Amino acid sequence: MPDGTVSIVLTLEGQLQIMGPTPSGVGHSTKDSGYRLFRSLVVGVHTVPRLGGHDGRWCGVAILLAPWSVRTVLGLAAHELTDQIVDLDEVLSHTFSGELLERLGEARSWADRFALLDRTLVRRPRPEPTSLPRVVSAWRELERRPAGVLVPRLADEVGWGRRRLESCFREQIGLSPGNAARVLRLQHALHRLVEGGSVAEAATAAGYFDQPHLNHEFRRMVGRTPTEFLRARRLRLPGPPLEDRAPGLITSAVASPLRTGTRQGRPARTS
Repeated sequence: MPDGTVSIVLTLEGQLQIMGPTPSGVGHSTKDSGYRLFRSLVVGVHTVPRLGGHDGRWCGVAILLAPWSVRTVLGLAAHELTDQIVDLDEVLSHTFSGELLERLGEARSWADRFALLDRTLVRRPRPEPTSLPRVVSAWRELERRPAGVLVPRLADEVGWGRRRLESCFREQIGLSPGNAARVLRLQHALHRLVEGGSVAEAATAAGYFDQPHLNHEFRRMVGRTPTEFLRARRLRLPGPPLEDRAPGLITSAVASPLRTGTRQGRPARTS
């Protein structure tokens, strides 16, 4: 499900099958709804669900980035990746990504792999945009009350005009303030449902107008109703239990099998 992060997925063994809109290049998307095979990829901040699976075995590393850190780590503005699934080689050079994957595979432990990633990605020096602190402040305020702050008031609170806030927010977050609030409001509702709240309680707690409004947003952003989502979260399958991709976020549920391109029709996960 949409979670307000940008993902870098580095594969050491196997391939990933991703369904949904696929890119023809960084910053350009197609309306194709088929699947693509990836080894390593970058998933931009998104407002629609992604369906992914594999043929039974996959090993690798997934890095979740706050959207404003994309420029620091990848050298791109976040909006260039919005709603995109891009091969890693299109974001980093083929040589750089190939060498990184080779060194990750040769590392002796996961601690060594994480240290390598810190050295090669996180600690690469890049200039930070001067407007970054205000954008982060606006994001934090939306996290705190995603349905309770209007954009003009948010702009006043960070000391900008509305147009400048919207422009900087789209560049550095990849979403308009309104769409960012939708993603954060969805996360509030998902948490309440997972914690045992009713659909009506989740709608009220997250600031939706009413339960039909919540149902509508779920169909658009999760691809199913709240009841179907909860049923998918409770499925018990062979192998490791379902886990969300990061503490504090509700990111995943078991979805229907990827019938095309899989040999055994194994269940997929939506993220």
